[in-house]
Amino acid sequence: MVGRPDRHLSLQGDTSENVTAKVKAGEALPEGRYLVAAEVRAKDSPWTGNRSYVNLLSPGVTEKFLDVTMEPYRREIGKQFGKRVPGVFTDEPNIRPVGDLPWSET
Repeated sequence: MVGRPDRHLSLQGDTSENVTAKVKAGEALPEGRYLVAAEVRAKDSPWTGNRSYVNLLSPGVTEKFLDVTMEPYRREIGKQFGKRVPGVFTDEPNIRPVGDLPWSET
C-alpha cells in the first residue's frame, strides 16, 4: 500500500522540524536531510472478520479486551481462576496490520 506523502520533516542531527506547511505552500527548502512520510491506514481484512484490526496502541483498548474476554472467566469460575484453571489462551496481538512500524494518533 502506498499513500501520498503528507509529512515532511527536516532532519538536523538529533532533532527534526516539521516543514510540511512550507512544502505545501511551494516554498523552496534549503539543501539538507529530509524525511517524507505517508500515512497508510489498515483496510478491512478477511483475516480479522472483514474489519480493520483494533488499534492496540490506543489507551483503553487493552482494558476493554480484558473486560470483554477475561471478566466472564472471573465471573464464572471466580476463586478457581489461577488454581484449577491456571490460565487461558488468546491469539497473539497484531500491532503491525499495515507495515513494519506501529503508529497511532492517540
